[in-house]
Amino acid sequence: MRQSILLIMLLLSFVAKAYDFTALSADGQTLYFDSIEGGVKLTFPNANATPTQAWMGYTMPTGVLTIPATVSFDGRQYSVIEIGNHALYNCNALTSITLSNGVTVIGASAFYGCSTLSTLHLPSSITTIGSQAFRGCGNLADLYLSTPTPPDAQYAFYNCDLSGTTLHVPCDAMSLYSDVEPWSTFGDLMCEVPEATITLHSNDTCCGSVAGGGTYAIGSLIALQATPKEGCFLACWNDGDTTATKIITVSESATFTAFFYTYRHDTVYAIVTEHDTVAAGRDTVVAIVHIYDTVRIRDTVMPMSATIQVLSANQTAGIGIGNSVLPIGCEVEIGALPFEGYHFLSWSDGNVDNPRHIVVDGNAVYVATFETAGTGSPAQPSWHATVRGKTIVVDAPHRGTLSLYDITGRRLLTMPVGSAATTLQVESPGAYLLQLDNGAARRIIIQ
Repeated sequence: MRQSILLIMLLLSFVAKAYDFTALSADGQTLYFDSIEGGVKLTFPNANATPTQAWMGYTMPTGVLTIPATVSFDGRQYSVIEIGNHALYNCNALTSITLSNGVTVIGASAFYGCSTLSTLHLPSSITTIGSQAFRGCGNLADLYLSTPTPPDAQYAFYNCDLSGTTLHVPCDAMSLYSDVEPWSTFGDLMCEVPEATITLHSNDTCCGSVAGGGTYAIGSLIALQATPKEGCFLACWNDGDTTATKIITVSESATFTAFFYTYRHDTVYAIVTEHDTVAAGRDTVVAIVHIYDTVRIRDTVMPMSATIQVLSANQTAGIGIGNSVLPIGCEVEIGALPFEGYHFLSWSDGNVDNPRHIVVDGNAVYVATFETAGTGSPAQPSWHATVRGKTIVVDAPHRGTLSLYDITGRRLLTMPVGSAATTLQVESPGAYLLQLDNGAARRIIIQ
C-alpha cells in the first residue's frame, strides 16, 4: 500500500502542463490555451496523459460552456481561432457548448465522449471539423450552425446516430446542407435565421425608460430609444453616445445602458414691493403698503461633467480611444488601438483590460502603453485593404467585425465582414485607421 502511494506521488510530481496559459470562459470555467499562428487554440492540458486517461487533477468543464472569442494573458489579448485535437475529450458532464465567432477549425476528437451534450452552437466562421470530433455525443438533440456554406466535416460524426438530432441552419442554405454529408444524415433540418440579442437597461427607471431591445436578425438596422421623464434628462448611453435615438446595426449580442439624471428643481422667492401713498388736501397722510408677491423660478441644474482623456505613451505604436466630456456617473468604454507591429501592454494605472469600462467620477487621464510585437507573439490573420478614390475595399480571411476610426481615435463605424470583399465609403480625404476584430490597426490614406 505504501509503495502504491509513493508511486502515485512520484507520478504526480512529473505531471507537466501541455498548454501556454489558462483563461476563464464566459461562464467562469477554467480553459487551457496554446499560442498558434494567428491567435490561440483551446487545448487538452496534460502533457503526461493521453486523452483517454483521466484529466489527472486538471479542471474539467461541466454544464453550460461558452468558449470566448478573445482571451487575455500577460496584458495581451488573443483571438480564439481553433479548438485543438482532444481539447474537451471525455468531458461527460457538459450539457451545452457555444463557440464564439472567430473559431475556424475544430480538431480531431475535440469533443469525443461528451456523452451528455445536448445543445451545440457553432459560429459562422467554422470551416473545418476534424475526424471523430463528436464521436460518442449520443445525446446531441440540437446543433445550431450559422455558416451559409456547409463546413468540411467528413467523419466528424463517425459512428453517431443522428436520426434524433435537429440541424438548424440559415434559411437560404438549407438546400446546400440537404445535399452533402454528414449534414444530410441529420434527422431533421430546420430553417434558422442568425440572430443576436440586444439588452437595454435604465440606470434609474424612476427618471427614464428605454425601448428597442430584443432579438433581431444579424445585420438588422434598429433604433434604441431613451425617453426621460418629466424633470429628468438623458446624460449618455454606456458607450458615450448622448443621442436619445441610437441607431445601430446588429452584429452580435450586446447590452446598452441609458443614464438618466434629475436636472430641475423649483425655488420660491418672496419679493417685497413698497408703495408710498400721499393724500391730497389740508392734511397730508403718508401710507406705506407692503405687497408681497411670490415668484416661482425654475432653475436648470446640470450634473457636474468631467473630461476623460485617453492618451498613448508612444504615438508611433498606437493611440487611445474614448476621449470625451461626460456627466459624473456615466459609464463609458475606452480602448487602446495598437498599430501593426505592436500590441497593447497595459494602462498607466496597471490595468490590462482592453477595451476597458470606467465610471466617470472626475477628470481623469488614462495612458495606454504599447510594446513591439515579439517573434513569440501570435500573428494576426492576414487581410488586405485597397483604396479606390474614397472607397476602401477590405478582403478578410474570415467572418468578423471591421471598425473604422479617424486618426484621433474616434470610431466612425463598425460593421460585420464576411469571406467576400467588403466596401466602405469615406466622405473626406485624410488619414484613417482600420481594425479587424481585436487586431492591430492599419493606417489608410484617402487622397
